Amino acid sequence: MSWALDLAKNYVPKEGSVPVFGIILYTNAHANIKKILRDADYWAALDEISGPKWPVFSIRALKGKYEYPTPPPGVRAMMLPVWKEPRENLTLLNLFKLKNTENFPCLAIFTISEKEEVDRIIISLNDKSPDSAFNRLREIMTLISKAIDGVKKENLSDGHVILSTINNSLKRYGHLERLKKGYKILKEIKSWLPI
Repeated sequence: MSWALDLAKNYVPKEGSVPVFGIILYTNAHANIKKILRDADYWAALDEISGPKWPVFSIRALKGKYEYPTPPPGVRAMMLPVWKEPRENLTLLNLFKLKNTENFPCLAIFTISEKEEVDRIIISLNDKSPDSAFNRLREIMTLISKAIDGVKKENLSDGHVILSTINNSLKRYGHLERLKKGYKILKEIKSWLPI
């Protein structure tokens, strides 16, 4: 956890920023996320959303893979593949309490408590195309920035209050997205029925 703690302690915040950080987590397998992060125009557009309020960084982890276990000599074993995570990823995964890189790409929003514990929210990202990757990231970052704008001035130095506000905003957003999908399905079913 030392690098996250060092980041939180040593990052020189811009005026008006809050003690909450974002880290985009991805691997080389996520070519579209990688593409938008390396493109100066995409990055500038994302920085415009978060930059003044909360810093966002990115980390490329090594991709885990499925491997077949090797049974001891003379033992017959069922050969089911097991997910193997590179040792280099363990610090990162443990820090954010993630099981593995199988569910990357994602955006980790975190703050560090006075007891030097990480409190975090993990949001999955889209890597289907550069446009969908950018749009999802922009949508989530805009939602987070608006949630931070809604925090009372006296609470802007409390990362846990801000993280709680962000979490509530993301939950409302998730409920709204499920309602929209449900409405589309209902509309499709209605079009099949004879009137």
